[in-house]
This record gives sequence, C-alpha cells and structure tokens, in this order.
Amino acid sequence: MGIIKLINLSYSCIQVYFFRVSYACVYLKPKTEFVLKFVGSTNIVHGQFIRPEAIKISPKGKEATVVGKTFKGFYVEYIIEYNNHRYKMYRLNNEEELEIGSKIKIEIEMREI
Repeated sequence: MGIIKLINLSYSCIQVYFFRVSYACVYLKPKTEFVLKFVGSTNIVHGQFIRPEAIKISPKGKEATVVGKTFKGFYVEYIIEYNNHRYKMYRLNNEEELEIGSKIKIEIEMREI
C-alpha cells in the first residue's frame, strides 16, 4: 500500500487529500488509458489490454507467431502476432529462447480498460 497526496491550490487556499492506494490495483486495473500507459508497458486492442508479462506459453493455448525479439537484460521482449494483431510478450532470459518465425501456443486474456 502506498499513499498518494493530492494538493488543490484553487481559490487561494490549500487543500491536501491523502488516498491509500494499492499499486498492484493501479497496475492491473487502471481506470483510464492514460494510467494504463503511464504505469507500464502494455498491449491495447479495441479498448482491452494485456500486460506483456501476462502472456504465457501454454501447450493448450492459442497459436501465435514470433515476429521479433529484443534482448533487454534480464528479460527478452518478443513481438508476437496473434489474431491479426501484434503484441509484446516478456520472458526471462534464462527461459527457452524463441526464434523469429516460430509458431508458439499462448494463453492470452484481455482485460477491459
């Protein structure tokens, strides 16, 4: 839990508001697209989103194609194509490396913004 302090300087007076905030709640359930993009990388399609680290490889998943990859230190950012859209997907660099052009099966569950 964190505390967010808002200060209202309107009408020559100062009002201070304190709100208790769960950062995980803001990250996983943002109320606006601005907040969604501000707190981290995301994939947005038709008013729905999924975080790159939430896309998982699964033998029972839906088929996608790896179309790009970038080494980012402790993780690798993959660009995958699924259902005519491109998504970022993160995997730790000690996990099995995926080759560009390979077919994979993914679990992907979009959330409403």
